[in-house]
Amino acid sequence: MRSEEAVRRRLSAVVAAGIFVSSLANTQILALPFRVVLKGSMGADATGMATFLSLALLPWYAKPVVAWLSDRFPLGGERRRPYLVLGAGLAVAAWAAVAGVAHRWTPLLLACMVANLGAVITSTVSGGLLVEGGQRFGVTRALARLRTFVSYAAVVLAGPLSGWLAQRSLGATAALAAFMMAAFAPLAWAGLKGYEESAVTAHASPREPALAALRRLLASRGLWVAAAFVFLLQVAPGFQSPLFFFQTEQLGFSPRFIGVLDGLGSAAAMLAAFFYEPLARWLSLKARLRLAVLVSSLGALMYLGYLSRSSAVLISLAAGVASALTLVALFELVARATPRGLESLGYSLLLSLYTVATQASDVAGSWLHDHWHLGFRELIGVNAGTTLLVLVLLPLIPASLLVREVPSVVGVSGS
Repeated sequence: MRSEEAVRRRLSAVVAAGIFVSSLANTQILALPFRVVLKGSMGADATGMATFLSLALLPWYAKPVVAWLSDRFPLGGERRRPYLVLGAGLAVAAWAAVAGVAHRWTPLLLACMVANLGAVITSTVSGGLLVEGGQRFGVTRALARLRTFVSYAAVVLAGPLSGWLAQRSLGATAALAAFMMAAFAPLAWAGLKGYEESAVTAHASPREPALAALRRLLASRGLWVAAAFVFLLQVAPGFQSPLFFFQTEQLGFSPRFIGVLDGLGSAAAMLAAFFYEPLARWLSLKARLRLAVLVSSLGALMYLGYLSRSSAVLISLAAGVASALTLVALFELVARATPRGLESLGYSLLLSLYTVATQASDVAGSWLHDHWHLGFRELIGVNAGTTLLVLVLLPLIPASLLVREVPSVVGVSGS
């Protein structure tokens, strides 16, 4: 019991650290220092800057490939630990190269792409561990809550950190990112020692034929329903970009104050994720998913009162709490719906779908705003109403995904 509890605690530490460093040490979250260099010493215009940063992020689209390799092709008999160390090592080398080619367009772009690839490997395999460990120990809710907390913590830290780094040479950014990844590698190696050789990993079967594994993934009804639920909840026409225009043109908010609002919202979400457990013990996952839909809809309606700086602060804090309540429930559903033995692949596919839906939501809302001339308040109503329609999918989620989670190994205490 004690040894199994120790394995679970070490697993949680590795998952949290992996998600944190991969969320922070990449060119998307640390974009500001690169923007300063691109505009200043390299003379890039807005199009050139956007092109550079977009190309640098291309490796993030390789998450399913990385997930498939981790699930199906063990290195030295292990599916997780070697890949985490490989990703961290790749990132360290690439960030070191960034410092050396800071003012040369093509070499800098290539170094950034490799650095992001290292972050992708770390993020993807950490996600696979989250699902795998959650299912084995019966702690998917706890790990989903941990993921939400750590992700928002990285966002809260990223704002002031990027501003501080932007005032220094790009070598400072590279050194910090390399240090984080270098520190993570030994933590992952030591933290997962003996993890995949223990009895709790007996159900994993990477020897399953690849085609059979893919068929099992595609035949999973729970995975498809979870995917539809996540996608439709996130794809409702949003108002992120119209909100920016409303903030700057109607309310006269400065970019700095908008950044403060974003930081406050992320901080509120981080705290809400931390204190999520009492709610989870009181309500079943089905009830929490229903609550997530209602909270998302009500969270949108709150913006009808977005009329001043003080109301903006209050609504940003409330929206952060609503976001956390929604995301923890969604991440728990995704972790439960992912087939065993394909943890990294199933989880990465569902999270990629979540990202695509989120981006499509803003595009759809902006299109309605620009071409159908829907006002900001009308968009709020559209978003709130279409979000509620997702409730019709709730009865379709298999009951096996909604029951109280239990460990998959006898003798391991649940959450």
